[in-house]
Amino acid sequence: MEALVKKHSYTGAYDVPPDLHYTVGMAQTHYRLNVLFAYTFEGKIKPYIKAGGILGYVTNPTNIVSTARYSTEPFRELRNFEVGLAGGLGVLIGHFSVEARYESSQTSCSGKGIFSSNGLAAYVGYRFN
Repeated sequence: MEALVKKHSYTGAYDVPPDLHYTVGMAQTHYRLNVLFAYTFEGKIKPYIKAGGILGYVTNPTNIVSTARYSTEPFRELRNFEVGLAGGLGVLIGHFSVEARYESSQTSCSGKGIFSSNGLAAYVGYRFN
């Protein structure tokens, strides 16, 4: 089980023909509890695999859409609950570990649909056992 705090931000610019240009900016803080099951292979260098679920709570959601004519908050009703899946490969050498992980999670916005967050992450750790 892991407890993580992650900050996400996104900025993009889009053109809509014939003359509309707008930018989107979003920022959120995620408090996550990852429940992952691992299988570790034996040896001096111990490779392992992990897979499991993500439960998260999103705080401080801010988002702005801007054009030359207006600025607004389009996703005022972002929900604070996040769910997802994660899987990774790593290696344990002594007390140190290095892991690459793929994470896919979703949160929703009332009336706006489901927003997905997918990505690769690298973790370096130390075990106290």
